[in-house]
Amino acid sequence: MKKVLLVEVKSIRHAPPESVFEYENMSNKIYADTIDDAVCSYLGTGSGNKNALTTNFCSNYGLLMLSTLLKDNGFGVLYENGDYYATNESFFEKVCKSASEAMCVCFTATTPQYNDVELLAKKIKSQHINVPILLGGPHITSLTHSQYTSGCFDYICRGYDIREALNTILSLERGTIYYPKVSKTYFDYKKDFTIVPSEFRRNTLWYSYITFGCPKNCKYCVEHTFSNTIVCGKIKEKIDEIVFLKNEMHVNVIHLADSDFFIKLDIVDEFLDELQNTGIKVCFSCNTSPSTIALKNVQERILRFKQLGLIEVMIGIEHCSNELISHYAKKYDIGEVEKALFLTKKEIKIPIVSLYTLVGLPFETQKDIEDNILKLTQWKKDGLFDFSFPKFFVPYPGTDVFNNPEKYRCKIVSYDWSMYHRWCLPRPIVIDGMSDDMFLDEIRKIDMLNI
Repeated sequence: MKKVLLVEVKSIRHAPPESVFEYENMSNKIYADTIDDAVCSYLGTGSGNKNALTTNFCSNYGLLMLSTLLKDNGFGVLYENGDYYATNESFFEKVCKSASEAMCVCFTATTPQYNDVELLAKKIKSQHINVPILLGGPHITSLTHSQYTSGCFDYICRGYDIREALNTILSLERGTIYYPKVSKTYFDYKKDFTIVPSEFRRNTLWYSYITFGCPKNCKYCVEHTFSNTIVCGKIKEKIDEIVFLKNEMHVNVIHLADSDFFIKLDIVDEFLDELQNTGIKVCFSCNTSPSTIALKNVQERILRFKQLGLIEVMIGIEHCSNELISHYAKKYDIGEVEKALFLTKKEIKIPIVSLYTLVGLPFETQKDIEDNILKLTQWKKDGLFDFSFPKFFVPYPGTDVFNNPEKYRCKIVSYDWSMYHRWCLPRPIVIDGMSDDMFLDEIRKIDMLNI
């Protein structure tokens, strides 16, 4: 049986700067304890799933889908995840050893992971020059051909149709050449959760996509470049996945990673109907946008979902300045957001309402920072949210800010991909008249609201 090696490098989990580390640590502990309490309350157990949404390990579901496809086509699968090893050196040695048994190697990479992926691919080539290497994932999908120059990958899989990787591997087995086509189609397939080592399953972040893609065109976001329409597979298969995670993997909390879970209400209703029919008790966290959550018919669905295990709603309120957000084609009114938060937290009584915020956006000024802190402080005082998680804005490849920084009065100063993560200092972007220290101070003040 021919074997294929699937590799994902250690997830980029850069710690925040020392000046915010203490607040961040305290905030995360309180958040984890609050999640645990909500899980215990819903499941009626003495202990929940501690640190359920702040776990150490993460598995890429694209590779897990590819594993199922490979096994269905008679291949053996080797799987290496850098999260499971303490150092890059030990991980690199293990991957190179596994590569000696494989007919080809498949990598996936987000932007801040890419440097390590390229380094590891070069190490494999130095020891096993004839082993073909495939690269897929969001980073390479977002880059143009002119931006991509590395020669260490034999095949590039752009897009989200995992079957293109399978077709390439099948051609390699036959001794023919097939170069994967670029596709924006998202192919959803059964995931092979069994390749995750059993000793790590209790401490792995489990998530699911009910829908994939985003029809909005926010200029700072790369999500719509993956798929600019909402794509959905068969709801019954999604439910089967959740039931498997609950019953076979003993997972108590599942994060629904849809860009905006409540944006397609017919899909939401079908999902909730099927979930109710299973009778399982499992807790959920989901994402939504301010403009969606403000709609009355959405709030009706939130209430129903709460009865079926929704313990957290995470809302993308990148900034409390309508004017600042308007530069990025993001449309929401802070007054409407405030009303929606009141309904969600005070009337529906969702156990945890979390806000996702960004600092260091182009056009942000000192006054914007002050007004943002004032508004968030007032909302927190009024009990309209529980946690806010601020991170630095990063201009990821594929976004309008990355492609046209001059439009946003900013400058990209580095294309070192390891700097493209939420805690990098100095940042790879410079905003006129603002310093990273100003944004650090803003993060500290927002983190303190959680404590």
